[in-house]
Amino acid sequence: MNKELQEYLAKTVDCEFMLEAISPELPLHMRRYSLYRGRLLGIDLVFATVNHDEQSASEYAQMALLFRRELSLPVVFVFQSLPSAKRNSLIRHGVPFVVPKWQLFLPPNLHLNERAPQTGVVRKSMRPATQAVVIRQLVRGDVEGRTAGEIAKTLGFSKMTLSNVSSELATLGLADFKGWPGVVRFKARGRALWDMAYPYLASPVQYVVPNAVDPTNLPLAGLSALAEYSMIAPDSVPVYACTSKESKMPDICVRSADAGDARSLLQVWRYNPRLCGGEFVDRLSLILSLKSECDPRIQSEIDHMLKENTWQ
Repeated sequence: MNKELQEYLAKTVDCEFMLEAISPELPLHMRRYSLYRGRLLGIDLVFATVNHDEQSASEYAQMALLFRRELSLPVVFVFQSLPSAKRNSLIRHGVPFVVPKWQLFLPPNLHLNERAPQTGVVRKSMRPATQAVVIRQLVRGDVEGRTAGEIAKTLGFSKMTLSNVSSELATLGLADFKGWPGVVRFKARGRALWDMAYPYLASPVQYVVPNAVDPTNLPLAGLSALAEYSMIAPDSVPVYACTSKESKMPDICVRSADAGDARSLLQVWRYNPRLCGGEFVDRLSLILSLKSECDPRIQSEIDHMLKENTWQ
């Protein structure tokens, strides 16, 4: 379990990750777990291996508070397997958890990477650059009929990246690049293209940082953007999106020592959140960033946005 956990988290966040077994002095009722300490995305965490899953989600939530009080660190529960009903209950209660190779949930915002066991062909998410090209076409409609070189220049990608994008679009059956120098022709348009691509589209959010600054020059994201597109009320803490490069700039991102004191939440995206321009992230990328949210109000707004969207 320890090795699987370490390999899964290193692969998920695309960085080196090491675990260290710890044996702190704890009350007797908290000694049922094997504990490990690790630093993930700049945050020190305790991983508690669940050997016998006999507690309810509310009990895990209470246990997480006890661990934080005893160790002054947030805890992430590690399960060997997790039924969907139990998983959804843990998410509703805000309990951090990981199932090596399958699932990861890390508040303060939902950040869930899930791969369910399947038979037959396993569908995986497309590359971020490929997703960016598809989203750009669906929102702006200016990819169809252009060469890979022209698309690369518009979106700021290298020609090599666009070569990989064209290959993946063809492999997934979404588009062909005809002739030379390779004019893109999608096999569907508008909502039909969205429906074809959707099984391969993932949340653009790589991770979320509780931010000590309020970088108002960034596009709004998350519930802050949803509030602009719908009637839903925004959270008191604004949510912004940025690139990985921008997240390293001190005028944009200064990690808050205490998430409760954060002035903003910063979503670090896998592709440029300004992909389609505007003060807010585009509707379709926003929908993808929120699709794992369990709040029925949010899902209702997502359904409405898709129904009312102007497709290209």
